[in-house]
Amino acid sequence: MKTSLQMLDAMKIRIGVQSDYALAKHLGFTKSFISAVRAAKSGFGDENGLIVAEVLNEPPEYILALLHAERSKGNLSQKVWESIAATFARNVCILIMVLTPFLPAENAYAATTNGVLHNALHRAESVLSINYTPIM
Repeated sequence: MKTSLQMLDAMKIRIGVQSDYALAKHLGFTKSFISAVRAAKSGFGDENGLIVAEVLNEPPEYILALLHAERSKGNLSQKVWESIAATFARNVCILIMVLTPFLPAENAYAATTNGVLHNALHRAESVLSINYTPIM
């Protein structure tokens, strides 16, 4: 499961910043909020989760399901949210893998270079327990 801490680190890489201060400034969050998320004293709410999804170029449904799983106190509800996230990721992966060969060459290449297929296949790797190695 991708955690809030992993999302923070991924956003820093995606945005191209080194510090939590720079990340907070870029996202419009306070440094104390980022510090609280990093220390697991706070977490991303749904509205902030939508910002995370946009920055990471991930489907908002997937990110929100992961955040709900992380916030869940009960073992059963956490497993349900993890299952929802995994099912969504698997379905997106399957859809992209099925449709990509039917796109015109420039669109299939664009989908790959924009990271859509790459991200989907990496999600499939964790969800479906497969190994994906880019050809490029």
